[in-house]
Amino acid sequence: TDAQKTLINFTIADNFSCSADGGGDITSSNIQLIPASCTNANYAIKRTVKVNHVSNGGMSLDMWLNVINIDAGLRNSDNFNYALTTNSSSCSRDVVATGNFKNVANNTQVPLLESEVYTNSNPSTYYLYIWLDKAETDSATMDQNFHFTLGGSCTDEITNDSCTEPPTKPVLDDGLIPVTIADNGAVTAVSKNSDDWYSYCDKKWANAVLVSNTNRSTYQAIANGTSASTTIPDTDILAYYVWIPRYEYKLWTLGVSSSGLQHEIPIKFVDKTTKKTSSTWYTHPGFTFGNEELDGIWFGKFETSGTASSPKVLPNAVALRRQNVSNQFITSLKFAGGVITDNIVSFAGSSTYGLTSLTDSHMVKNSEWGAVAYLSHSKYGINGEIRLNNNNGYVTGCGALTNNESESENCDNKYGTVEIYPQSTTGNITGVFDMAGGALEHSMGNVGDTTGSSGFASEWFSQNRKYYDSYPSDIFANDHNTNMLNCTLATCGGHALNETNNWYDDDSLFPTIDNPWFWRGDDCYDKEKTGIFYYHDISGKSYYGVSWRGVLVIS
Repeated sequence: TDAQKTLINFTIADNFSCSADGGGDITSSNIQLIPASCTNANYAIKRTVKVNHVSNGGMSLDMWLNVINIDAGLRNSDNFNYALTTNSSSCSRDVVATGNFKNVANNTQVPLLESEVYTNSNPSTYYLYIWLDKAETDSATMDQNFHFTLGGSCTDEITNDSCTEPPTKPVLDDGLIPVTIADNGAVTAVSKNSDDWYSYCDKKWANAVLVSNTNRSTYQAIANGTSASTTIPDTDILAYYVWIPRYEYKLWTLGVSSSGLQHEIPIKFVDKTTKKTSSTWYTHPGFTFGNEELDGIWFGKFETSGTASSPKVLPNAVALRRQNVSNQFITSLKFAGGVITDNIVSFAGSSTYGLTSLTDSHMVKNSEWGAVAYLSHSKYGINGEIRLNNNNGYVTGCGALTNNESESENCDNKYGTVEIYPQSTTGNITGVFDMAGGALEHSMGNVGDTTGSSGFASEWFSQNRKYYDSYPSDIFANDHNTNMLNCTLATCGGHALNETNNWYDDDSLFPTIDNPWFWRGDDCYDKEKTGIFYYHDISGKSYYGVSWRGVLVIS
C-alpha cells in the first residue's frame, strides 16, 4: 500500500536534488525466504528502486542498506545474498553491486551505490534482489530474522569533485631525486616539498630520477630542501620513474556485452590504511606487495634500456631485448642491488644507482601494469587511447603522428621535441611512455606456476609469490577462452584483463599451461591491435622484439 512504501528524501540545494522510491515494505505476509534462485517470485525478494535526480552539471549519489538486525544463522551463511542491478529479470547481469551478508554486524551499512554520478535529469531504475541461495543446506538459517532499510545521500558533483582529495605523497629513497620535466625534456631537481613538483588534478604526475654518483650529493641536498633547484644534465641520469599513488576504482558491469565498451574509470585516491574489496569500490591490487600495503609504486617511465649488467630507464634509447623472463627479472633487481640466493631475493642497496636496502626493484607484474592503465583511463590521465610508439628500431618515448599508423624507421613524435605527447598516459611529458607499441613487454603473470621457457626453476615460484601474479592451475588449466571466462574480479581484478578486454580493439589472448606467461602492450607492427590493454600468451623465452619494465617499491 502507499502507507508501506519506503521513501528516501535527500538534501536539496539550488542546482541539484534527488529522491528515491524503494519499492515498498517487505513483510512476512508477502514473502518468505527459502533456498531458491534470486528470480523466484515466491521465495526471493525483488524490489524496483526508482531514483529521480535533477542537476545543472552533475550529482553524486550514495545508497546503502542499513542493517538494523540480522540473526546469527543468516550472518554466518555464505548464501544469504544481495544484488543491485539495472536488469529487471536477472541478478547476475548488469550488476551494480552484489555480495552476501556474511559477518555483517548489526547497525552497519552495506554499500549499494558509492559516488554514482548523474549528469542529466532522466530517472534511473535499479532492481534490488535479496535471496537465500538454493545452494544453502544449513538448517541454522531456518527461522531467522533480519531487518534492513534503504538509505542514501547525494552531493553536488560540481562542488564535491574528488580532485580535492589529494593522492598520497611520493615515498622517496635517498638516491631517488624528485624532478620536474619541461616539454623539451629538460630535467630540474626540486625539493620533495615543492608545490610545483606534481598535480594529479592537472594530469601532472610526479617524476623522479636515479643519478650517477658524480653529482648525487648535490641533487640530494636539493631534494631535502637545503639547496636551490638546478638542472640535471642527461649525462647524470640513469633512470626515470613515475609515481603511481594508491587508489580505489569503481567497479563496472562485466561480460560479453560490455567487452570493448571503454569508459572513464572513476578513481579515488586513498592511503595504505584503506583497503576496500566491496562490490562497488575496489582498492587496486597493484598496491599490495606480498603482505605489505603501499601508498604507491614507482613505475619505469620508459621500457628498460642499457645492458643486462648496466640497465637504464631513459628516453630516446633502444629498449633492452633478447632476454628470457628469468634474466629480465634478475636484471631488474640490479637497480637496488638485489640478488637471488637459493631462490630467495634480497637487497643490499646499490652505490651505482644510489638506492638503499629500503628499496625493492623488480620486474612489472600484471597488477602493477593494470594500476597504471586504469589511472591513465581516469580523469587524472589521458582518459582515452594512448598513441602507438611505432618506431621499428624500438626507440623509447617515440610516438606516431596519427592513430594506428604503420611502423616507421623515424621517431616522428620524439620525446623532448614537442609540447603534446599522446603516446604517454597523461597526454603530456609527465606520464608513462611505451605502454602501447615500441617493444613487446614480458610481465610477471603466470598460469599454474609453470616455468615454460622462462629459465626459472620450479622451486622459484613458492619462494617469490609477491613478485608475480599467479593464475592458479585449479582455475586456469584450460584453453584460452575458458581461462578468460574464469578471469573474474576475485582472480584478475585490476589486472587490465577481463575488465578492459578488447578496449580500443586491443588484441587479447589469455595464457595457458602451454604458454604460461604474459606479453603486454604489443609491438609497433600490429597497429590497431596494439595498446595499453593488449595482452597475449608466451612461453617466457628470449625474443628479438621483447623488452620489460621495472618497478620500485620503497618500504
